[in-house]
Amino acid sequence: MYAAKRTIVFFSLLVFLLSCKSQILPDDSSDSEPIEYAGPPRFAQSGGDTYYIDPSTGDDSNGGTGPDSAFASFAPVNSNTLPPGTTILLKRGEVFTGPLYPGSGEEGNYIRYGAYGTGEKPLLIGADELTTGGSWTYLGNSLWSWSVPFSVDIGQIYFDEGILPGDKKWASGDLGVDGDFYIDRNSGILYLYSSSDPLSAYSSILAARTEHIINFSGSSYVLFENLSLRYGGAHGFGGGNTDHLIIQDCDFSYIGGGWLSGTDHIRYGNGIEFWGNASNHLVQRNTFTEIYDTALTNQNHTTRADQHNIYYMNNIISRCGLASFEVWNRPSSSRTAHIYFVHNTSYNPGFGWGAEREDRNYFHIALFYHEAETDDIIIKGNIFYSSATPAGALYNVLLYGENQVGWFSGMQLNSNLWFVPDAPAFGFKNGDAYSLYDNLEALKAATGKGADGLWGEPDFTDASTGDFSLTDSSPARNLVPETDFRTSDYSGNNLSYPSSAGALE
Repeated sequence: MYAAKRTIVFFSLLVFLLSCKSQILPDDSSDSEPIEYAGPPRFAQSGGDTYYIDPSTGDDSNGGTGPDSAFASFAPVNSNTLPPGTTILLKRGEVFTGPLYPGSGEEGNYIRYGAYGTGEKPLLIGADELTTGGSWTYLGNSLWSWSVPFSVDIGQIYFDEGILPGDKKWASGDLGVDGDFYIDRNSGILYLYSSSDPLSAYSSILAARTEHIINFSGSSYVLFENLSLRYGGAHGFGGGNTDHLIIQDCDFSYIGGGWLSGTDHIRYGNGIEFWGNASNHLVQRNTFTEIYDTALTNQNHTTRADQHNIYYMNNIISRCGLASFEVWNRPSSSRTAHIYFVHNTSYNPGFGWGAEREDRNYFHIALFYHEAETDDIIIKGNIFYSSATPAGALYNVLLYGENQVGWFSGMQLNSNLWFVPDAPAFGFKNGDAYSLYDNLEALKAATGKGADGLWGEPDFTDASTGDFSLTDSSPARNLVPETDFRTSDYSGNNLSYPSSAGALE
């Protein structure tokens, strides 16, 4: 196959990527020593108190030290004064309203957030229910207003518990279809178009606040596990200046859509975003679906930052509006090193509710506007599969751009299985020009990248139901010679080598 070479002026993407996607945090990094490979962090806890939270039977005036004396909310534990070794357990089957502000542990004695009891994982939401706590006022012409002003933007409205996402508009005059909504940034008043009384039209109306459900800014040595995050208008996990965080066995859905302050109409929202200085993180065995922007990302701009030793492994990602994996760090004085995206399954980016975005672009991997000095971005043993191409999309698998320090030459794209139904698959940016490559062989010929990879359909057991296990005939089987630090797959199955690409054996 031949590489398709074209020049495409893509101004809307440039505007989006040059905008800040999160808060700017102080820079405390130093380049006095080279950044060494450290391997994924390991959880350790040497002792400490355990606290329980149960919204149904708890009370914040309780001691919180047992299931029968549980707290009712995050208020008693939303403090950075929790000592290292503390464990916070959330009751399974319950719904918790964020945001959560975790504390910090120390080396050898993490703080842990997890679950207790039986049933579904604890559900953390970043939304307010608009069938109680206020009232809807009819303004005429199918326009309604909520009586309680909001102090933050509303990124999305979910009707009937997420079955029907709304459609965010930028002026009240744009409302004209059931589910359209607009929030006045000055007054905080929310307006909704509904041809009938919202309380009779919908069983649930959840307004997702533009706040991170878990804001881990400044946190270090913390483990989060067995949680479900849903209905937030910013990021699921977000924040800057972080170190030694482990996020595992969590589920993310219906995240993002909030207005990016300082812009006209740009919206944002990632599953997990490490911003600014970020180091020694492990993100494994999580699921992501229906994310407005990107499932997994470490990024930074404006202020110099070091981002290093971040490991994304054994995650299942589907239907993210922009990308499954995204990395960029600037200015050029910043440093990025030892970023591993290994044995993840990426399915159908560009679909889901995030497809309503104004810039109709999607990628399995987005590596662009990256200026930092870079040592190792490893993308290995993954499955990148699209069963269809979203309308209006220009690139399908990977968009990447070189910078003045030549970081692309140090990136590895090894032992991955790729497939998209339409070309071009890969795009290389140089200024405002894009070189496009139809498939993996074209990329290999032009760049030398993609060693030991294959192009072909992965033969999932049943992707339509979320079963991304592999059939016996899948070309992903036995594709990966070895991954040093990976000992099991998404389901905890022990490995033998060669192992399969993707999150599941």
